[in-house]
Amino acid sequence: MVSAGWRSSWGKPEERQARYQWLIDKGFTVVALYHSSAPRFTVVDATADIRLGMRHIKLHAADYGASPDRIGVWGASAGGHLSLVAGLMADDGDPAAANALERSGNRVRAVVAYFPPTDLDVLLGSRTKQGAIDFDDSLRASVSPIHFVDARDPPTLIISGGADKGVPISQSEIMKAELDRAGVENMLKVFPDADHDFYVKEDPAKTDAYAREAMNAMVAWFEQHLK
Repeated sequence: MVSAGWRSSWGKPEERQARYQWLIDKGFTVVALYHSSAPRFTVVDATADIRLGMRHIKLHAADYGASPDRIGVWGASAGGHLSLVAGLMADDGDPAAANALERSGNRVRAVVAYFPPTDLDVLLGSRTKQGAIDFDDSLRASVSPIHFVDARDPPTLIISGGADKGVPISQSEIMKAELDRAGVENMLKVFPDADHDFYVKEDPAKTDAYAREAMNAMVAWFEQHLK
C-alpha cells in the first residue's frame, strides 16, 4: 500500500523496488497499489480505491505471474490502515454487477500492518478537519477496520511502537482483541520504546534495527501464509 497520511505519491519504479527487495528476493511478485489521495480526496475515497484495486489485482494476478489465491497485503500507518481494509473489509464480489471488477472478489490470504489506524472515530476525535480527514464524522465507522472483523478474516500481523504518539498502541491492541474474539489467527509485535515509524529518539541505530526486525517479521509472515 503506497500511502502515508493517506497521500499516495508516485515514485520511480526503481526507487520503489528497493523498498520491496526483501520480498522480491524471496520470489514474491510485488504490486505497488496507489490510491486517490489528499488533499483532493479523503480516507473514504482511498478506502474505496483500495477495495476496487484489490479486485483488479486478483482478477489479473495471472498476468503478473501470481496466484489469485495467494495474495498478501502490507503497509505502514495509513498504508497499514488500508492493508487492514483490504484484508478485513473484503468480499466475494457481486455476480450481478455490470462491471467485471465488481464481480471479482477481493479476499486476500494474509495481512501485515505497521502501526495502523484501526478505529478512526477514536483516533481522530475532535481533530481539525483538513486534507484526508476532512469528511463527515458519520462515515468514520464505515472506513474503520475494527468494525468489520469476522471469522473469515485472514491471518494478520500487526507491528507497532509502544511509544507511538501519532497512532497510539491502543489502536493495535483493540484490533488484536477483536481478532482474538473472532478466532482469527493474529500476532501483535510491539517495540516498547519506539515512536511512529519505529523511531527511537537520539538512537538511529535502534530505529534501523527495529525497521529491519519488522521487515524480517513481515517477510516471514508471508512465507508462512502464502507459500
